[in-house]
Formats: sequence, structure tokens, C-alpha cells
Amino acid sequence: YHYGTSRTFTARITPKGALLLKRSLNMVKMRYMHSQVNCWDGSRNRIFVLGGQCQSEVLGSVEQFNFTSKKWESRADMSTPRMLFSVANIDDYIYVFGGFRDMNFYFSEPAFERYSILNDTWETIDTGDIFITSKCAATICRTHDKQLLILGGVASQIDPETNNQVAYQTLHRYNPEENSVEQLNSTGLC
Repeated sequence: YHYGTSRTFTARITPKGALLLKRSLNMVKMRYMHSQVNCWDGSRNRIFVLGGQCQSEVLGSVEQFNFTSKKWESRADMSTPRMLFSVANIDDYIYVFGGFRDMNFYFSEPAFERYSILNDTWETIDTGDIFITSKCAATICRTHDKQLLILGGVASQIDPETNNQVAYQTLHRYNPEENSVEQLNSTGLC
């Protein structure tokens, strides 16, 4: 057997010389250090890949896998390219938080935004809380009651005593209906 690949097909030549072509399920854009989220709306499954890095470029692009056509489709770009960020899904929205906007690891601003799956649009989430715009590289997850938990991460500022980035041990809850952030624990309790 001899194999060859391209962005859209994998080719194989059998021992008898027959050419077999198989459609590839590659994403539109090669990427790594990206995030992905699986969204289920009750009738269909959707997988989205967001941001990441392709060679020396940090990406803002978003792709959705279409299970009917078996193809990746481009969706609206995030307002800020980012890599190494967290993502979660609540109903018809995808929330992204944190991340870095370039290879020098400068923080993404805005730090918090959401994507409307139905409208293919992005909007910045402004909670008015300084923590949201200065916290990065945190873990974010959805709760059963459709809120987001934001755990850990690092701050955009440097600790003057240690000359290192400030790391968080805190757990916060974001309530999308009220657009509010609440700290759930004291430092050191996680």
C-alpha cells in the first residue's frame, strides 16, 4: 500500500494498483493551543473549534463541524485572536475566557466574550469587575444551573516582590442572566 494526503483527500494505492480516495475531515485552518466545545441543542450535535495558533500566527477564527455534510465550516471570528483560553457552552451561546493574544503571551482583551450560535455574532461581556479583565489562563466550566465557574489562572500584572506573574487560587461564579461575578472562596481554600 502507498499513501498520500492532501488537505481534502487521503489517497491509497492498493497492491493491485487501484486508487482509493477518502475525503479528509481536516479543519479549514491547521491549529494547536486552541479550544473546542461540543454543543447539543436537543436535536443536533455541534462541535466548534476556536482560536489557537498556526505556526507564528495566533488565530481568532472559529470553525463548526457539520455532521450532515461531514465538513468543517467557517463561522464568525472572535473579536480578539487568542490561544490557551477556556471555553464553555450554555444554551445557544459559547463563552470564551482569558487566553493570550500573541506569541509574547500578552493577555487577550477583551478577556471575556460570548458567541451567539444562532446569529453567528460575538459580543464582549463587561461585568464591570477588574478581575475579569486581568485574569488569564483559568479553567472555566458550566454548572447544572447554567452558570460558569472560573478557577485559578494568572494575573496580567507582575508581583513586584517575586518578579513573577500573580497566580490565583480563587473560584468565581459568573451568572449570565445577571451579568455578575461572585467570589465563592477565600484565597487558599481551593
